[in-house]
Amino acid sequence: MYHTINDGNFTMEFDNDINSKTIELIDVMGKVVFSQNTDREKIELHLELNFGAYFVRISSNQLLSVKKKLCNST
Repeated sequence: MYHTINDGNFTMEFDNDINSKTIELIDVMGKVVFSQNTDREKIELHLELNFGAYFVRISSNQLLSVKKKLCNST
């Protein structure tokens, strides 16, 4: 995943061996502000987010990953 500090645009690339996965974007209060199930190897998100920190949680049968991202849009 790239663009750690961004304006709501995220690009995520996954290994070929991770099939179906759930991508969630969570604000610092624990609210899920975005959720999507996908089986694609690359996904681009263009979200309108408030300024602040968010956590991206990616989960599947084989994986659970959480990354912190900062959004600098207003």
